[in-house]
Amino acid sequence: MKFIKALFLRTAPALVLLSASYASQAAVIQAEDYSAFYDTTPGNAGGAYRGDAVDIEATSDSGGGYNVGWIEATEWLAYNGINFPTTGSYTIKLRVASPNSGTSASVDLNGGSLVLGTVNIPNTGGWQNWQTVTLNATVNAGTYNLGVYAATSGWNLNWIEVTSNGGGGGGGGVATVYQHCNYTGWSVSVGAGSYTLGALRGLGFVDNDASSIRVAPGYEAVLFEHDNFQGASLVRTGNDDCLVNEGFNDKFTSMIVRPTSGGGGGGATWSDEFDFIDFNTWTFETGGGGWGNNELQYYTNGNNASIQYDGAAGSNVLVIEARREGGYNCWYGACQYTSTRMISRGKKEFGFGRIEARIRMTQTQGGWPAFWMLGSNFGTVGWPACGEIDIMEHINNDGSIHGTMHWQDHNNNYANYGGSTGANVTGYHVYAVERDANEIRWYLDGNLYHVANIAGGINGTSEFQNTFFLLLNFAVGGNWPGSPNGSSQFPQRMYVDYVRYYQ
Repeated sequence: MKFIKALFLRTAPALVLLSASYASQAAVIQAEDYSAFYDTTPGNAGGAYRGDAVDIEATSDSGGGYNVGWIEATEWLAYNGINFPTTGSYTIKLRVASPNSGTSASVDLNGGSLVLGTVNIPNTGGWQNWQTVTLNATVNAGTYNLGVYAATSGWNLNWIEVTSNGGGGGGGGVATVYQHCNYTGWSVSVGAGSYTLGALRGLGFVDNDASSIRVAPGYEAVLFEHDNFQGASLVRTGNDDCLVNEGFNDKFTSMIVRPTSGGGGGGATWSDEFDFIDFNTWTFETGGGGWGNNELQYYTNGNNASIQYDGAAGSNVLVIEARREGGYNCWYGACQYTSTRMISRGKKEFGFGRIEARIRMTQTQGGWPAFWMLGSNFGTVGWPACGEIDIMEHINNDGSIHGTMHWQDHNNNYANYGGSTGANVTGYHVYAVERDANEIRWYLDGNLYHVANIAGGINGTSEFQNTFFLLLNFAVGGNWPGSPNGSSQFPQRMYVDYVRYYQ
């Protein structure tokens, strides 16, 4: 959901989802029983059930009742007081109908603070020909406001169903936290997953009162000083009989349990698996000055970035979303688009080795997602003298991706050298560069497609002997892709499963 307003027309009673023992039973939420909404047109076009601006009509779907129809892009519905009793996996189903192809919706919690996923809505053959679309998401135990956001127009919604698949909370025994040192006092056992303070308290955890932990082989526990995975953090593998030694005794409030890099990171020297946005690694760059390319977006301070579970990746992913929306000032006047630009400058910088990311993207005219690097001395020598390595760039609806280097040559002139290869960017691919003192090599899914010689600083390429920092962003418009047009659709998204460095 985007910018949920404080509007509560009617609050349905809280729905309690059944525990894993009864996962075959589900909570069904009728679309017309929303608690809050945003609708782009006045009045109820269907004239049924309620008298506000949401369009409702009688449905011919099995079970009868009503459906929400005449749905337009950017509209949303919110359902308050939805209780997820345990931390774990949930299946969310939407009952939809549409005579159109290419429509989609997203499901989120608490006004978009946690996006659970996006569903593609098929052409069902008519406004009253109904099908069920599904997404899976990992949710921490708690009570939430659940939202459905229309990414595109032209579909109907009958109901939402949420079913527990069982999962992490208290099950599996992957990690066990103890009250006192030497594994004594109260204890809480959890499986792999992300646990806020609310989720941990539901299992018997006491805030700032844990002193030892056991972690099963192949897993690690990331302990956070504050709720919602904020503040100082500590990573524990194996058993730790007293957190006093690490300065974390009686200090942590939330935690993430996940496979170690040997399982998730594949032996990487460093990785970000995007179970949360790690501010020890990333900074949001903000502004709408065009970024040297006459780009049209304003980069916000995290408003366009989220972590969600993506079934296509089988894990949590970073989602960077470019939206058609205003509210900011850009170089050309009032901004028309917003997006995200994340950088690791001053926090994580990389020398020779291999950098890779697993990414999928949506595409439209005017879209320009990128995964790239700038020299760490950017702040002192500027661009292009610092050097730039574009690991992956994609524009518009092109069927190819680009890998390019930019630098200041031995005559102090701007220079670039790049290559490209075919790719269907809507599916996940691994985009990588390998860099040593002699070459930079670009790969798509392990296949080499471009090589640049930097041996001995040939042609003024000495910049590429230095360290570089990472950037992830989704630009809109600019000199290269051109502006969006009447065919362009928003929001557009880049999904990043992980970023890894191998030395």
